[in-house]
Amino acid sequence: MHYKIPDKNNPFTLLALLSFLIFFSACSKKIYQPNKPFPYKNNIEVKGGSFTKDELAALKQRLNGQLDDSSRAYNSSTDGIFKRKIFHYPVFDTLSAALSAKNMIISMNFLGYYSNTVTYKIIDTVKSGDQLRVTVKYIVEAGPATLIDTVSYRLKKEEFQQLASQEQARTFLIRGKPATKQDVLAEKSRLITLYRNNGYYKFSSDELAVRGDTTIAALTNVDDPLEILKALSEAQLKKDSPTIRLSVDLIPPKPSDSNRLTKYYINNVYIFPDYFPTDSITDPTLKHVKVIHPNDSTGKRVDSVFYHAPIFKTNFLTRNMYLKTGDVYNQENIYRSLNSFSQKAVWQSVNIQTQDVKGTKDKVNLIVQLIPAKRNTIEGNIEASLSSSNVNNIGSSNLFGLSGDIGWTTRNLGGEGVEMTNKLGGGIEFSQNKNSGRSSIINSNDISFSNSISYPKLIQPYQSIYQLRNKLMKPSQKLSKENFINRSSFINSSVSYVNRIDLFDLQTVNFATGVNIVTQKPSEDITKQKIQKYSIKFPNIEFTNLYHQTDSFTHILDANPFLKYSFRTALVVSAAVGYQADFVHSKDGNKQSSIKVNMEFPLPIGFLKQAVPGDNIFKKYLRQFIKTDAEYIYKIKQPARKLEKVARLFVGVGIPLSRSDTTLPFFKQYFGGGSTSMRGWPVRGIGRGAQPLKPFTNISAFNDRTGDIQLEMNYEIRKTLFSIIPNSITVGGVLFADAGNIWNFKNSKASGIDSTQFEFKNLYKQLGVDAGAGIAIDFTYFVLRFNGALRFKRPDISENSGWQLPSPNLKNLFGRSGKEWRYENFNFTIGVGWGF
Repeated sequence: MHYKIPDKNNPFTLLALLSFLIFFSACSKKIYQPNKPFPYKNNIEVKGGSFTKDELAALKQRLNGQLDDSSRAYNSSTDGIFKRKIFHYPVFDTLSAALSAKNMIISMNFLGYYSNTVTYKIIDTVKSGDQLRVTVKYIVEAGPATLIDTVSYRLKKEEFQQLASQEQARTFLIRGKPATKQDVLAEKSRLITLYRNNGYYKFSSDELAVRGDTTIAALTNVDDPLEILKALSEAQLKKDSPTIRLSVDLIPPKPSDSNRLTKYYINNVYIFPDYFPTDSITDPTLKHVKVIHPNDSTGKRVDSVFYHAPIFKTNFLTRNMYLKTGDVYNQENIYRSLNSFSQKAVWQSVNIQTQDVKGTKDKVNLIVQLIPAKRNTIEGNIEASLSSSNVNNIGSSNLFGLSGDIGWTTRNLGGEGVEMTNKLGGGIEFSQNKNSGRSSIINSNDISFSNSISYPKLIQPYQSIYQLRNKLMKPSQKLSKENFINRSSFINSSVSYVNRIDLFDLQTVNFATGVNIVTQKPSEDITKQKIQKYSIKFPNIEFTNLYHQTDSFTHILDANPFLKYSFRTALVVSAAVGYQADFVHSKDGNKQSSIKVNMEFPLPIGFLKQAVPGDNIFKKYLRQFIKTDAEYIYKIKQPARKLEKVARLFVGVGIPLSRSDTTLPFFKQYFGGGSTSMRGWPVRGIGRGAQPLKPFTNISAFNDRTGDIQLEMNYEIRKTLFSIIPNSITVGGVLFADAGNIWNFKNSKASGIDSTQFEFKNLYKQLGVDAGAGIAIDFTYFVLRFNGALRFKRPDISENSGWQLPSPNLKNLFGRSGKEWRYENFNFTIGVGWGF
């Protein structure tokens, strides 16, 4: 039997074939011993306990992970659209099932359920050919959780007791909550960190014990928290709600280890900025300089710098140290110093060693070992993209693009860790439409050059603003005290040229200065950590010159009045602020979210239109607007299933401030489509509002669709299927759906309502919806994606509210007669990276 591929040039067919190959490459041969029982299916039933629906699902997943290898059921399973049959069927063994039940009991103990029992039974044995398939049911009787009644601290040493009392609000042992082994260990870790941050750098877990209610004889002289809780649970089995009184006790160390309770101070800080493994403070070949800190009037706080060559300025080195001579040892400040040095691109390796000072009982030296990175590096990138659509994107319905850049980076300019990058880039886009009638297959080309200078500190006036901010804040809110910080300033400039064949030429010049600040509040509880990023750009100057407009482009502008305000020469002088926060919502780190907010607003220079004589640049080209947008991303990872779910919401609004401006400048407008947005449409292919698409046969159509308002929602499921090279190259499948559109803020028509203008009453009607699937190849350092998406709802069609069902049938998807339908409803993209 022979089967002919309907259309080998159909991207949807190619994607389907690729998925088909991966489907079968993921299948494996079944191996089992004939006529011997093997575990075919495991059921886990949980009785009792207090669990939400999500907690119960997570618990069952956790318990399933406790199954012994010989009890795991390797039956055929379907994950999404990809079926995978796994390798080996072990012979069923009751000893293995009993061990699995025991593992589950221990796992429940860790969650605070110390009176739980787990039993198992064979509920079914089915013979299929020479297979004996066994189904096993595990019944978990959770029983009541052992709750914390009270927590007390008996630390004997006055300072230890005082510190614990001051920080007791941060305890992991909370009254009324289950007494879990995880929280007991977390509480010990919290106290160890607390004491190490206050000078006791040798303090360890051996000096702490968490004990239970000592009125119960079985618990006396028992130090292991798990054994304590189990014994207590046995003593209170008859109670409906067993409780425990916990105490955190100090265990005095042996006399030989008494320094574990000694408070240490920094004796000297030795910095090796160009460290080599054999370097030491006694090496006579090293140059040595002592640095007195300018904020120390006594002249006693001296650091020592040992170096081979003077490639770093001493004030740059000491500025990154958060501990100095005479300070109380503080573990958090050690980490902050490591973090500060590591974030500078001038060192490839950073380490800080702690060394006891001989002849003293409470002094340590810090040895900072910094191995420099290469001062100069050259990097290049190349990227390809393919987009198919019904719309003739600037005269083409099939577009293939190539772009690349080469950059040269030099680090440590002036010995201050300043980094400068120069980058030269270019791109070309080809039209594959054989019937376009164009004189050139090239659709557009561009070239650009950019220069970026990054300073690892705040320059004025930002340094003064930062200092003022800290003066106005409470001590607990000062960034320099509570947070890890990365502060940098930048100066960016760029020029570019774009030639859109048969349409226009475009030149752009940009200059901007600003700062970036990153803060991270440290906490033993990962859910209380929050990484925050602040950015300020002031000023931001952009000048875009649109020229050499062809007659065909002029006709397009005449036919679309709203484009006249977007596509013209413009000058923007603005300031921009940005904020980003990253959150972790679960203690295992598998639930994360981030929020980004950006705002750009004009600087008050409108008066220059009249102040500068003549027909000046401000009067002719100055464009003023306010633009703000927000993005929220939520991720759920399920490592056991090699699954990740991602949801994204983006809202952006731009408001033209001048009465003469109907829209923002086109280079400031939003757009949708492509491999990281509305994947059913090509880049700049969706919208505006209900604006109709040009006919398939119209080869002169202009389809650069940009707008002042954007709403977009994305959801995708990512599934790792198999590894080509373990830990290096993996292949995954993606299912996704997108909804959104772009609109103009104002009405561009002299009379009546423009279909491109945003109105709440039309929001549902004008939302575009697509869904599709893709293949993702993860090369560790980057991800290559192949996506195919169908437009299930088109905002440009009023019939059936734009919904295309049931038109996505086999004839339209694969048949030759459905070629025009595919161009109107299907898009294929190649992308690099996940996008969100």
